[in-house]
Amino acid sequence: MSSETISMGLIVRNAEATIRSCIESFIDEVDQCAVVLAGESTDKTEEILKELQTQYKHLELYKFGWCDDFAAARNFCFSKLTGSFLCWVDADDEVYQPENLRKLVDNIAPEIGGIWFPYHYAIDEFGNV
Repeated sequence: MSSETISMGLIVRNAEATIRSCIESFIDEVDQCAVVLAGESTDKTEEILKELQTQYKHLELYKFGWCDDFAAARNFCFSKLTGSFLCWVDADDEVYQPENLRKLVDNIAPEIGGIWFPYHYAIDEFGNV
């Protein structure tokens, strides 16, 4: 078993439609998930997150007063991540084959400083990325 840990960060607001599927797509494969509530949501995002937090003890919620500065919110989120490997996902994303995260971390060469993952932005009616 590896001593390396994986942290996932997100910034969310008004993500009621996607936040559950996003988090559930990877939560069992990471050691920490830090979700930053950036400003006040007008939907049920925060309620859904609090519900998920009762199920996943490594899901942490933080509030960030929105100041119209995404970089500040992202840096605040990064400051909460404690893992050996830090990942980022948007609230409307899903992580495909998340079990590979642990495999990568367990087998990565020490000189590797980062990993880039492909991002499939959209799929057309024929299933093409």
